[in-house]
Amino acid sequence: MDHPGLNNAFLINTRHEYARLYNDNSVLENRHVSLLYTLLTDQPHADVLADMDDARWRDMRKTIINAIIHTDMVHHFPMVAKLEVFYELNAAAIGANLRSSEAAGAETGPGIFKTPEDRHFMLALMLHCADISNAVKPIAIAEKWANRVLEEFFLQGDQERAQGLPVSPLMDRHTTSLAISQINFIEFVVAPLFHQVGRVFPELRATVQYLWENRRLWNELYIADIEADTFKTQAEKDADREKAMVRWRTFQEKYGVVQSSGSGVVPSGFSVSPANLVNRSAISAYFRRGTGQSSDSRPRSGSSQPVTKDRPSELNEDLGRKSFFQRLSRQRSNSDSSWGVQEDDGSSTSLVDAEQGQAGGRFSRKSKSLADVSKTEAGRGPSF
Repeated sequence: MDHPGLNNAFLINTRHEYARLYNDNSVLENRHVSLLYTLLTDQPHADVLADMDDARWRDMRKTIINAIIHTDMVHHFPMVAKLEVFYELNAAAIGANLRSSEAAGAETGPGIFKTPEDRHFMLALMLHCADISNAVKPIAIAEKWANRVLEEFFLQGDQERAQGLPVSPLMDRHTTSLAISQINFIEFVVAPLFHQVGRVFPELRATVQYLWENRRLWNELYIADIEADTFKTQAEKDADREKAMVRWRTFQEKYGVVQSSGSGVVPSGFSVSPANLVNRSAISAYFRRGTGQSSDSRPRSGSSQPVTKDRPSELNEDLGRKSFFQRLSRQRSNSDSSWGVQEDDGSSTSLVDAEQGQAGGRFSRKSKSLADVSKTEAGRGPSF
């Protein structure tokens, strides 16, 4: 409520009235809470808490304040650490609950959220998960949110530049790579949290298949970005591609499960197959068509290379394509083969060919909705 599209650090650094009002402490989050209760007070017909007795009203207010304040990212890593400890202390009870839920007619297992503190923590955790959950949604949704978030970031970066302030990370429209921003967001923020969430709430593991799939697709987009960069030598491209594949394999090893067949590290519901290749040249050409530029005018992705005069400055044009992943989604819906652009001929190579021989094959995702994922599949992994 009343979010200005600027983060707390910007409001504090520019001495915004909200920062003064809330004493530089979770500025936006306190603003949201304050406006919520102002709305309920000013519009009694909308006050869904009006019929509560005083004790219940105060407990609800405490819960709401706690949950909203914990959407401030300063609380993220302490919450991840606390959740890890919570799992270690309650692993036996969580396992018993899972076994009882899988057994037909079994009684409910032992409770694990026994104290008010634990319940408040879990409610805050769920709201925070929802707040950063775009990366665990289907790519057609995740990609739209990624663009919208970067749009907001870039507008703040524009204001920072105009006011002579240092441009914050990820907020410079001239140097930020969409793919790298999402890879970093998944690896450093989303995956550590949802790994622990999946341990405490095993029923949510199936949804994290999207996180794995999205991480792989952003990697393919990044490699295509490298290929389309005419400011780098082939040796530099090869080095960058290998670094990208090392990161991807590291992610797999950390959050995946090793297949006994020796076919590599894959999550549940994925298959290793030479099918479903992605045409690298077609994707690179697609980027260039979207920008309306020749291949030698494309700025270096994620670098400080100046923007050419004919390069658009608005985000949707700056990203230079209609939705790349929407094309992949449409392609998947028209074929039993999954995420990928069909090859024009047999000469095209996969974007993940660099992985061949090192992880045991090419990784592909057969089209499957979460409703199709059985409990058995959800249980074996990714190891979230």
